[in-house]
Amino acid sequence: MKLDVFDLSNNKVNELEVNDSVFGAEVKEHLIHDVVKAQLRLRRSGTAKTKGRSEVHGTTRKMYKQKGTGSARHGSRKAPLFPKGGTVFGPQGVIGKYRLNKKVMKGGLVSALSMLVKEGKVIVVESLTLESCKTKAFSSVLNGFGIQKGLVIHNYENDKNVYLAGRNLKDIKVIKTEGVNVFDLLKYQNVFISESAIKSLEERLAK
Repeated sequence: MKLDVFDLSNNKVNELEVNDSVFGAEVKEHLIHDVVKAQLRLRRSGTAKTKGRSEVHGTTRKMYKQKGTGSARHGSRKAPLFPKGGTVFGPQGVIGKYRLNKKVMKGGLVSALSMLVKEGKVIVVESLTLESCKTKAFSSVLNGFGIQKGLVIHNYENDKNVYLAGRNLKDIKVIKTEGVNVFDLLKYQNVFISESAIKSLEERLAK
């Protein structure tokens, strides 16, 4: 498979042959679903906590005698039936992790990338280098490609202008290849990626 390569002025300059096992694989939607589900589960803080009848404050003295009152038998006002009583089977502050093995995580990511390539939502640029870190300059580059909401993938260890220019844009997220994940790919849909980042992804995900 070959992808068109553009310069920052949206002019086609080349074609890049990419690995079919990463960008042209079969789209397996069930893997995408499983990976997103796992990601969202890990984002939950697990701080919700309710008190059972043994934890709420209150007396354990028997409310009234067992028989002869015509009312149901009760031994404590801390029972869930009464106001300020304990909660039955409420959240206890522990979130069970939805664990996936590495093969499933990799399959979900490959499926998401391949799906976006097939839909024509991946734009490859020859070099993603900016002269300054001005947000306005980077915004005009993205507008030239018609990107209003997108994920910018670029390894910016030695040149942080792209990261600094993109962090103030509302619907733009700049990440390294190590941080590429299924949730962000689906959320932003349009992918703006440098040629060097394509090669890094292939090294990471190719079979």
